[in-house]
Amino acid sequence: MSTGGFVKGLVAGAAIGAVMGVIFDPVKERDRKYMKKRVGRMMKNAGSIIDTLHM
Repeated sequence: MSTGGFVKGLVAGAAIGAVMGVIFDPVKERDRKYMKKRVGRMMKNAGSIIDTLHM
């Protein structure tokens, strides 16, 4: 059994599943705003951590 092919198949299946999930279950506007705010906070925290590590 080819391990590389198996892993590629898993990754491809996960990607296709994610796309199909987005198509069939679109995000509500309220949820989109919440996620955008949350991602912004996470990126800000990650940037702070990286800046602290570089000092």
